[in-house]
Amino acid sequence: MGKYIVRRLFLLVPVAIVVYTLTFVFIRVAPGDIVDLMLDQGGGGGTRVAAEKLRAQLHLDKPIYQQYFIYSWGLLRGDLGVSFRDGKPVSSELARRAPITLELTMMALVLALLISIPAGVVSAVKQDTPADYVSRVGAVFFLSMPSFWLALLILIFPAIWWGYSPPVVYKSLLEDPVTNLRQLLPPAFVLGSAYAGILARFTRSSLLEVLRQDYIRTARAKGLTERAVIYVHAMKNGLIPVVTMAGLQSATLLSGAVIVESIFNVPGLGNLTMGSIFQRDYAQLQANVLFFAVVVVMINLLVDLSYAWLDPRVRYS
Repeated sequence: MGKYIVRRLFLLVPVAIVVYTLTFVFIRVAPGDIVDLMLDQGGGGGTRVAAEKLRAQLHLDKPIYQQYFIYSWGLLRGDLGVSFRDGKPVSSELARRAPITLELTMMALVLALLISIPAGVVSAVKQDTPADYVSRVGAVFFLSMPSFWLALLILIFPAIWWGYSPPVVYKSLLEDPVTNLRQLLPPAFVLGSAYAGILARFTRSSLLEVLRQDYIRTARAKGLTERAVIYVHAMKNGLIPVVTMAGLQSATLLSGAVIVESIFNVPGLGNLTMGSIFQRDYAQLQANVLFFAVVVVMINLLVDLSYAWLDPRVRYS
């Protein structure tokens, strides 16, 4: 197991290099000039001399391959650079905002699992009953509802009907748990809604397949209670594909956080990434995308390790 974990961690290196390289190239070949944008924001334009000076400070006057090696050398030394937007170190913004996005994503994941797995299990066990139909309709509803539209509904209707809106000023979980939950629960629900719909449908189909296996019929023939058959024998095997799907869909939670944080004005990494895209903040955007890639790889590693717990037959050597 230890050797397997080490090998998987080494895979982070090529993944990080590929993601970093593609991000570096794509944002630099995109239309627009960051220097002109910065000069316009600084005072309505600038002279040619000022533009060339700023371009030299940002190493943008060099060929793209030289820019790549300059930034890569800084990255190897642990220097993520400074933000083109405000001149602050990229690492400080990353450290400040990443915990907010991770908290939001984990909250969305927990809500999705708490909704989807019980709904999928009930739908499979009570197949072709009203409970099954309600579960399936709910899953399709959340799966088909665009997250930005659901977010607007959650923001608008409580404000119109009850005069309620989530807190605007962010408070950390340690600083003010109640305010933190009031602010993050609505976006977490929106972020996890489609995820819950996918997992509910997948849980239902996976568990139905397991319930038709011979060993389940044998367990029932031995006189085991239906609860024991479902929760002891069927659930573990039935959840293995669900865990796989949960890991694969984790990337959608991180990408969805970019939109959801912008709508709910959550000061997380997704909101920062959206601003970096529009303001062409190369350094900050590269660091954010690289962080997301590393998190997705680590989640997939945890998913693989969970197989050994769910199914004792799975062993890594």
